Amino acid sequence: GGYYTVNVAAIDKRIKSAVACSHFNDRTKYHWSDYCYQSSSEKLLDAETALLIRPRKFQIFVGNRDEIFDSETARAEYERIKEFDKNADEWLSFCVFDGVHEFYPHDDCWAEKLLEF
Repeated sequence: GGYYTVNVAAIDKRIKSAVACSHFNDRTKYHWSDYCYQSSSEKLLDAETALLIRPRKFQIFVGNRDEIFDSETARAEYERIKEFDKNADEWLSFCVFDGVHEFYPHDDCWAEKLLEF
């Protein structure tokens, strides 16, 4: 899932690139202990955790009709990354697709430059 993708990619340097679908968001809006490590939002939110992935490649996909997470709060969290790292476009991509809480099945939103490593 998207939550574990972000966290594992941040921790394991053997991972060259990662794609998180439908879970990247503002953790202060969603306090679900079964979806997050206990008290994890008190330490790092999704933007801060994603910054631990850099300079490795990272893509974020969220559905505009996601019934669980609001894509606008995901976009705001993505924008926070760019506040910390002015060169985020070199390693990071964000895509809102027409869909629900699912893995994005098409290839038109994939950033080719981010798949190279």
